Amino acid sequence: MLTGHTRAVAALIRDAGTDRDITDRATVLHTESTAAGLPWLTPLIQTTVAFHHSIRGAQDDLTATIDRLREATANGDFAYYVDIATAMGDLPQPADSAIQWLDDAHTVRERWRALVTARQDHLRGVQ
Repeated sequence: MLTGHTRAVAALIRDAGTDRDITDRATVLHTESTAAGLPWLTPLIQTTVAFHHSIRGAQDDLTATIDRLREATANGDFAYYVDIATAMGDLPQPADSAIQWLDDAHTVRERWRALVTARQDHLRGVQ
């Protein structure tokens, strides 16, 4: 079952930024993974949705997704996903972030944002 859920998350990442029902698929995957006793997949799924909204420039949807991500990581587990999501969306780093990266935060944020811009270029057919 876990392998199937992992494949489903990978498919969401593969399709991020497209019109392939990302948010609906993510909602179904979240429901299925929670029912299967895999609630730790929720932050990963929400981060994938944040990637999708960042690519599309859907700021309101991104903000709502980050709010859900904050709720899902409120116990501290996987809290770094909030920092990743804000970086992908080119939003300010959370003021309450206690995440310590191996590289400086600015470099890490640039790398996550670069994934978004590379995907945008790919979808536009820019080489």
